[in-house]
Amino acid sequence: MLNGGDGYDILNPPIVGIETSSGVGAAVEPIIQGSVKKYL
Repeated sequence: MLNGGDGYDILNPPIVGIETSSGVGAAVEPIIQGSVKKYL
């Protein structure tokens, strides 16, 4: 992971797209863990 980022929606995590130079690709749903910092 190069940049962990912040502000992710825990109910709808981002989809990560992976593609090789040969055109083969995949979509993965990451497992995100952490703690609640602020509740709006």
